[in-house]
Amino acid sequence: MAASSYWSCSCSCWIEKRLLGKNTKTRSLFADFIASTLIVYLLSIFLDGAEVTFLGAILTAILLTLPEIPVHNYLVNSGRARKTPA
Repeated sequence: MAASSYWSCSCSCWIEKRLLGKNTKTRSLFADFIASTLIVYLLSIFLDGAEVTFLGAILTAILLTLPEIPVHNYLVNSGRARKTPA
């Protein structure tokens, strides 16, 4: 499960940088949830001895996405989520 969580968090960080903004908090949370679900479920296929049902992947994604709500609120309200030119 640790490998799944690592890749899920890495993907979520990339999604946050690309999508997070004042008007896109809900969209970003939904994208985090979908990405977490797919990553947990698909990585379990490749890990020997790991078995995760799709419902289990959804429940894990919920647990990974819930802490994102206050994090997104903090980043947007503090101005740290501003998009800057590369």
